[in-house]
Amino acid sequence: MVPRDRTYKAMTELLNPLDYWWQRVGVVIAPDAPTPMDAILRPYPHCQKPIRTRMGGSEPARFLLSEAGAYVWAPIASPHAARAAGVVITPTSSRKRLDWMVDILMDPPPVPFLACSLGMSGADAAHWRMTVSSGLVAFGGAAGLLGGNLVLVDRSRFLEAVDWFGKTGIAVSDLLRAHDIRQRHRLGLLTGLQARAALDRLKASREQLADFPGVDDPEVVRLASHAARLWSPCATGSEVIE
Repeated sequence: MVPRDRTYKAMTELLNPLDYWWQRVGVVIAPDAPTPMDAILRPYPHCQKPIRTRMGGSEPARFLLSEAGAYVWAPIASPHAARAAGVVITPTSSRKRLDWMVDILMDPPPVPFLACSLGMSGADAAHWRMTVSSGLVAFGGAAGLLGGNLVLVDRSRFLEAVDWFGKTGIAVSDLLRAHDIRQRHRLGLLTGLQARAALDRLKASREQLADFPGVDDPEVVRLASHAARLWSPCATGSEVIE
């Protein structure tokens, strides 16, 4: 029997995000790199121009890695070894930021998986986190995503919000404006009369807005609205890209 401390250490190493990125992508695109950070920070041949570029330099780089596949969105040329190793590299512009996040939330790959981004700084890698439960999805290194270094999304509440937007057709701007009005009322910046008057000026009624399932983060609310209006399936690791 394997000692418990060794088992825990092995699990920790398996779920170390930077090591996982290195095992799934780094050794494929930079097999001679001495460390994962060297692989992240070095320049690569550009996919469309006769220049070299760093991932997360002029454009963000995004990764979705799982045992089902390794998907990279970055402006780098795909090395010959990538396809054979199961690594699919496409230009960053092929899937926009919101679409990429919504793809993962609507159709996540098997856990554990790593959904992460590199912005202008390689320090983003310090904020990567593995998603080990499909109920709470982590987007790490999110400097180029929603303005923070880590975004956590409760998937069940997100899907409820998507369903609500799809059924009601209510504009996300009304919902966010109502949230702001209530927040200002709680802080004493608006009287009850002023808050009610402001809510009554919205296109959606107070009763309709009160039925919203309750996602607190405004950026996740925007994601849910985007998913309800524009999402269509795209390969995220649970499908195979041909």
